This record gives sequence, structure tokens and C-alpha cells, in this order.
Amino acid sequence: MLNKDIGKCIIFLVALFILGLVFEHSSYLKKELYKPAHAQYTPPTYDSSEWFMAGANPQRTSHVDSTPENQTEIKGNLNVEWYVPIEPYIPYYFPVIAADDTLFISTARGLYTFNASDGSLDWVFPTELPLGHAPTVINGIVYVGGLDHNLYALDEQTGAELWRFIGEKGFMTNPLVIPVTFPDSSVQHIIYAGNRDGYLYAVYADGEKKGQLLWKYKTSADIMFSPSTDPQNTTIYFASNDSYAYALDSVTGSLKWQSA
Repeated sequence: MLNKDIGKCIIFLVALFILGLVFEHSSYLKKELYKPAHAQYTPPTYDSSEWFMAGANPQRTSHVDSTPENQTEIKGNLNVEWYVPIEPYIPYYFPVIAADDTLFISTARGLYTFNASDGSLDWVFPTELPLGHAPTVINGIVYVGGLDHNLYALDEQTGAELWRFIGEKGFMTNPLVIPVTFPDSSVQHIIYAGNRDGYLYAVYADGEKKGQLLWKYKTSADIMFSPSTDPQNTTIYFASNDSYAYALDSVTGSLKWQSA
């Protein structure tokens, strides 16, 4: 009789164990199968070891991955390898952008590019008025805004103008260029740039609509702060000189929240 009771207990415990495993597995499947769409991660299309935009990446973390070719910590004494004087003024708050062994420098008279190894001049894109901020270099295209109201797209290799978008006033922010997933599951690269006219502009970066407006969001003062995004590229964050911070939907431009 005792042996039968022990056997029943063992069977009961084994059954509980199996039920626990089934429940845990079903819970995991439910989480995986019913993840919300905004949790899907869009892979970046940039080299995370390069400083290809102001703040180094779309989250503006000012951090890059350390690689043998691009070490983030350089020990020992630093010496000047080369220097190149140029005539136009370089605003002190414009960071040097490094991508594909090339340095991109915004000036008061256009965009200058230099070979990172020896400082030789690659090309110059001249402008009549100063550029408003450092460029963003991604997918072989250079995006940069100017005080002449233009947001330019240039060929990275030659500096040739591919297209331009015209705002109502000057662009004084670094363009944020990210891949965005639309409701139909298509992916488009979109440029987000603040303007002195108080608008944050969203412009198609590629495809048939490149250079065309996706949407614009109006604030009550000029926008001098470069936008950033979340890792999923679903929300655009920026601040305006109206003393408010904003969070907008990256696809529609609708307001998610505004600071108090």
C-alpha cells in the first residue's frame, strides 16, 4: 500500500513538472508571436566604428565602437601627422565627420573633404552662404544644410549635387538620416532636419520621392538642436527655442508628447 502511494506521488510530481514546462513554453511563444510592430528592430545601415554624423549615431550618444583600425583610446604621446590651412572660417561647434577614410568639414563657404591619411584635398562643394552644421554621410551620400535655406544631397565620391530641398529659412542642425518602416512594411530612408523657420522637416532621402517632403511639424520658435531617434527609429526627439522638447512619430509626424 505504501509503495502505491509513493508511486502516485511521483507520477503527480512528474505531471506538475511537465505542465510547468508546457506553460513556460507557451508563454514564450505568445511573447514572440505577438510582439507589437514597434518592437521590431530595423538594422542600422552605418558603420558603428565611424563618426559619420554629429553625435556619432542616430541616438547622438557620442560613442563609437573600438576597432583595430579605429581605436577609441589612443595611449601615449600625440603628434601632428599633417595639417591643411583653408581660407573659409570653420565654426568651433561644427564637428569633423569621419567616414570611409575621408574627413568632411563644413565651413562658411561650403563643404571641404580631405583624405584622412595624408590631408590631401578630395573635393569642395562651394556655397555662397555658410553651412549651418556638420554633414551626415550615409550610403554614399552626404547630407548637409545651409543658411541659404537649402538641404543638400551630394555624391560622397565627387561632391556633385544630387538634389536639394528648400526650407523657408536656414538649416542650422545636423541632418538625422535613418531607415523607417512604413505601415505597408516598406522601408524608406528619411532625413529629419530642424530649421530656423520653426519647422522640423521630414524629407525622403532615396527612392522615387527623394528630395520631397514627407511631413513637417511647426513649433513656435527656431529649431537649433539636432534631432535624434530611438533604436527602433519610430520616434523623433528634438528641442526648439520655444523651450519645449518634442517627441514625434517618425512616419506621420504626429505629436507623441511635449514637455511641460
